[in-house]
Amino acid sequence: MMNNTWRFRFSIVALPWAFATGFALLIGLFRNINLLLLLGYLLLAIPVLNVLTAALPLRGLRARRRIAGPVYAGIPFAVDIRVAPANGRARLGVCVEDAGPAHRLSWFVGRLERDAPPLRGRVVLPRGRYLWGPVLASSGYPFGLAYRRKELAPAEEVIVLPRPGRLHRGLFRRLLWSAASDPDRRRRQPRRHPAAQDQFHGLRPFRAGDSPRAVHWRTSARRGEWMVQEFEDLPGDNLLLVFDPALPADDGPGVFSRGRLDDFEAAVSLAATIAVEWRGDRGGRLMAVVAGEDPDVLDGPSGPAHARRVLEMLAVVEPLASPSASASAALLARLTGLPSAAVVVVGAGRGPLADVLHKALQRPVACLDAAALDELDFYEPPVADHSGKRGA
Repeated sequence: MMNNTWRFRFSIVALPWAFATGFALLIGLFRNINLLLLLGYLLLAIPVLNVLTAALPLRGLRARRRIAGPVYAGIPFAVDIRVAPANGRARLGVCVEDAGPAHRLSWFVGRLERDAPPLRGRVVLPRGRYLWGPVLASSGYPFGLAYRRKELAPAEEVIVLPRPGRLHRGLFRRLLWSAASDPDRRRRQPRRHPAAQDQFHGLRPFRAGDSPRAVHWRTSARRGEWMVQEFEDLPGDNLLLVFDPALPADDGPGVFSRGRLDDFEAAVSLAATIAVEWRGDRGGRLMAVVAGEDPDVLDGPSGPAHARRVLEMLAVVEPLASPSASASAALLARLTGLPSAAVVVVGAGRGPLADVLHKALQRPVACLDAAALDELDFYEPPVADHSGKRGA
């Protein structure tokens, strides 16, 4: 809600003006010099007139802010402020200000017309919820001794999304398949499910309960025994992306060094990149989870709309101390009922969460450590250039 309260202040120039006015009036009174008294009264009348007239250019002004979204952390974006008088009459000497905790824009407009072009600026913000302050207009017309200020547009909250990098999808899928081919999994009997791809894994002797459709007749005839085909049970179109916000504290509970916070931001960016770039060959789903005492879960078909929701969830995540047993239990409870999928855990370090998921889900889990980005050949971290475009 917009606050229409008018604010009043004197400029720094008013201080020497007040000394000069007082000096002229005192000397004129004590020495009975009429000319100095006249000068003192004139000097006193000018600030009073300024107070009365400073609000005139602000009456009837309207403003509208437009932010060129979506807004990504560390990337410059454009902000347009359109200010116009309601009655169409030009305004003189108006200063427009748009500010927040991490930015400040100001423009001085000597003559403000109704069809004036919008005021434009560029802003770079950090990730998270950002409270954008109101649009303010001030005027010191005509002498600049006293200023009036008025709020033209209300404050608003902006979600600054994590900045994604670039993902090599082929190499990333290769990582998922290599995780599915771990030695522990080779010792288990593969399980099929409706989301599995027909990825041939090998041949083995027929066991009770195997489907006759899986029999490889040519090899069976050659070897004299029934041989069945094994298939990978990794669903190639579903992905369970788990973000681990646990971060070791350096100087006490909840106190993190600059380096660890940088690793945490790198982990958020890596998770955001996977969410944006993931596409199943035949559709598929993306299930994004932020672990914690009250884990957040987003499940939906992979695509730009769902990826935007995942980025908004990652935008507000904060580092936490090492998760407790109750946090792991809450996470496993939230994962119950989700479709079978490849599992990826992203974090700033290699915590115990990947092992917990591996044992509970009985599925291979790929653990991605953002503190060792050099080991991830499928990923290019984001680099912001001065033009506001994403680079790498």
